[in-house]
Amino acid sequence: MPPMMFWALIVSLFVDPRIVIFFIWLLTDLTARFETYVWPFLGWLFLPYTTIAYIAALQASEGNISAGGWTWLVCVGLFCDIFVYIGQCINHKDELSECFR
Repeated sequence: MPPMMFWALIVSLFVDPRIVIFFIWLLTDLTARFETYVWPFLGWLFLPYTTIAYIAALQASEGNISAGGWTWLVCVGLFCDIFVYIGQCINHKDELSECFR
């Protein structure tokens, strides 16, 4: 992957991680390392940062992910996903409270 494309993906990661996953799928063969398309699709749908962290771990280790590296990166991705969902709930708490009245 050319350096300019790498930085473009990093910048767009802050805009929408699902776009980054789409471009990774479109421009690289990293998604071919998954045995099925079910897990990448579910990751794209529910846990995009965790999916990007897993793809980064695959890329960095060339397919041989160590347990420590895999755990660390996926935990960071999961941490980001959870806090994005918490932030969305906090920003929309007034709308949510009206639904439960």
